Amino acid sequence: MRANFLGRATIVLALLASGATAQKLTVPDRVLNPGETIQVEYTNPGEPGATVAVVIDNGAAVPEYNVVTIELDERGVGSAPWTVPDSGWMGAVFNAPGCAPIARAIAPQDANEVDPGSSEQEMVQMSPVGVEI
Repeated sequence: MRANFLGRATIVLALLASGATAQKLTVPDRVLNPGETIQVEYTNPGEPGATVAVVIDNGAAVPEYNVVTIELDERGVGSAPWTVPDSGWMGAVFNAPGCAPIARAIAPQDANEVDPGSSEQEMVQMSPVGVEI
């Protein structure tokens, strides 16, 4: 009976130890802006020197795709730039081997444009009575 328990404990410990070399995908934890360039990072200590493809889609019913290729160093760590599309994407879903997908919203294109002729004071004056913007 004791040998059976030790055998099972060894299997559990081996499974836990294998999780220490798990893959990890990292992207900025915020809303992305059209036209900005971000760093896509990938880690897999079990695959030093490997080349990894991170597939990015727009999450639409008819998706558009981008692929970022990352070269891992001797520690299994790497990153590559990705430029957020200027238009047509409301979100981005990042997919890498061994990782859960990561979804990020993309700000509307016009959210980055500021009308130099307006001011906060003008916006308050144009809002309904008792409501400030």
